[in-house]
Amino acid sequence: MGPAPISWPPSQYWDGDVGSWSSFALRVGNPAQTVRVIPSTAGQSTWVIAPSGCPPDEPGISPSLPCPQSRGGLFDPSRSSSWHALSNNSLGLDANLGYGDLSALYGLDTIQLGFSDSIGGPRLDSQILSALAPEHYFVGLFGLNHQATNLSNFSIPHPSALTTLKENSLIPSLSWGYTAGAQYRSKGVFGSLTFGGYDASRFYDNGVSFKLAPDVTRDLVVGLQSIMSTFANGSIRSLLPSPILSFIDSTQPFIYLPVESCRSFEEAFGLVWNETYEVYWVDYDLHQKLLSVNPNITFGIGNTEKGGPTVEIVLPYASFDLQAMPPAAPNSTRLFPLRRAANSSQYTLGRTFMQEAYVITDYERSNFSVSQARFADGVPNNLVTIHSATLSPSSNSTSLNPPATPPESQRSHKTINVASIATAVVVFILIIAGAIYAYIRRRSRRLRKQREGNASQPSNDAQEVRPLTIDSVREIDNNSMVGPFRELPDTSLTELRGTHSLQAARNSISETAVPPSPILHELRTHRSSQEKVITRKARGQIHKTSTTTQPRSQSHISASTRNSTRRPTRSIRTVTAASTQKSDSRSSTDSISLKTAIYASYMRKPLDLNRSLPPTPISESPMVSPLAQRFTNTASSRLRSQSVGVAPPVPISAVTAPPKLVSRYSVIRAAHRDRPRGLSLAVTRSVPSHTLSAADYSIVSPLLDKSEAERTCWI
Repeated sequence: MGPAPISWPPSQYWDGDVGSWSSFALRVGNPAQTVRVIPSTAGQSTWVIAPSGCPPDEPGISPSLPCPQSRGGLFDPSRSSSWHALSNNSLGLDANLGYGDLSALYGLDTIQLGFSDSIGGPRLDSQILSALAPEHYFVGLFGLNHQATNLSNFSIPHPSALTTLKENSLIPSLSWGYTAGAQYRSKGVFGSLTFGGYDASRFYDNGVSFKLAPDVTRDLVVGLQSIMSTFANGSIRSLLPSPILSFIDSTQPFIYLPVESCRSFEEAFGLVWNETYEVYWVDYDLHQKLLSVNPNITFGIGNTEKGGPTVEIVLPYASFDLQAMPPAAPNSTRLFPLRRAANSSQYTLGRTFMQEAYVITDYERSNFSVSQARFADGVPNNLVTIHSATLSPSSNSTSLNPPATPPESQRSHKTINVASIATAVVVFILIIAGAIYAYIRRRSRRLRKQREGNASQPSNDAQEVRPLTIDSVREIDNNSMVGPFRELPDTSLTELRGTHSLQAARNSISETAVPPSPILHELRTHRSSQEKVITRKARGQIHKTSTTTQPRSQSHISASTRNSTRRPTRSIRTVTAASTQKSDSRSSTDSISLKTAIYASYMRKPLDLNRSLPPTPISESPMVSPLAQRFTNTASSRLRSQSVGVAPPVPISAVTAPPKLVSRYSVIRAAHRDRPRGLSLAVTRSVPSHTLSAADYSIVSPLLDKSEAERTCWI
């Protein structure tokens, strides 16, 4: 199992001459000399205060605190047996801010984190140290950068404390997490510093990371996109005229901004710039005014000056309410930690910003994050490891899922992944549900249409229940009004072929296709119909024939009619009724009249022939019913004496019976059980005359040359 992160406990002291800052205890040399230092995000070496920094007559920041205690303790190299002096060199830190000419004595010695071994960290030998005296850096600094320090030349680099911890396998990676702490929060919240990871209990994760700048002396650069001030009355004011690139550096307590931005602060808060000290002093009245308006200053930062994800760090006015002590001020007074920057290289977010910000830096992945600091009483530390970028996932089970960016904890990664998966699952379920709903809706609509279609077309059983519904295509055995008449013989449908000889036709008989199911046709009345009723009185019978003609559109004329040379016909509905009077059985003529009456009583009800009829083939059997033959022999002579004046029957032969169309009439024979009760005629499709049997043709042939009205009357 790899090393765990190291949390350096704070000293529980508040040190500094400009503001009060949470410091960390460090033991230096052998024997150990305890000093307090403040973390520097820009430095890479350790700076301690030398005895020359506190002359005998030098006062401290207060009468109760002498100079050595005010500056966090002194380190005397001459008292350390492990000290190895190198040379006097420039500090090289904050040169862009005008402090590049400061120098100090450099050397190598042993350092240990914390006040004692029981509460401190590991021991690091031969660490680069600088024993300084200038008062500008009033308290010692501990560099967090991983860069090595080069003094005389670059051939002998001296590793930083962070690099030494990693090389000695004391921490898992070159990373750290730090917040400066805030004395004004609660009863005072100390700073937090973790090596090789971060403390997840000290910040609010935002999931945003930034890339380190290529300049190793100014690597923690962010795009400062906005600065907004929100007052207690709800008013908001912008304090940054245009976005800038700013460097995060906890070495300095001040925030360096462009002059235009500083003037916006002056107008918003009533600040006055002091040219001598180059600070904004805050007197009592101004302090009370600022307390009454209680502004919150929000820094909007991103990876660049414009665009991309941004993070907002909110600083209350209390974070800017710092107390300056001598030698930083002639006497104890308040100041607003804002300074005018001479150029863009001085734009800096100093230690004041770090009070409300938690910074995590991963040098192995070249990224860092800035999050809003969290101040919660009684919350235990939650150290999270940042694994090395060079560590193989298979070599250590704890490094299987290292954070992609330092600010994202393992819990936040899991939360984001679970939320993404849950969203994808919900979207997939909605898509499937929508598809199923659309399919069910379409299927139910199709079934509903089929049910409506079936309801509009009753079955054959419904036709038998309603015997008055007449099928315009099939024979009368389907819709007879008097009984189940059937065609004789009840065999398969046949068709006579041949045009010259009936005998030839009988030798060429083939089975035809089964006709399709009948289509029902509703009985309709038309206003344009003309109805004619003819009453004839025969012996013992009164015949009433009602004929209704209806013009047929061209679309309802059958194909055979359109191909013929005859003029378009009219749709004919014929109703024949007969009433029986007292019969006389002594005359054969009366017998014929009785047969005619019986025949007329079996006629169909009026048909609506205005619909287009399906091309159902009509077949006739070559066999002749004995009843039809007897009726034909007796009715032929009788028909010649009727008032309609029909012509005598013409024998059927190849010469006298050319293929004509029996215009929309055909003979259908029917018998009611075994009792001969006559024949019925029905109006059907037009059929070629040569397809009729001899008996049928003898009945129909007299009508071929008659008019529509005469044929109707005869029927």
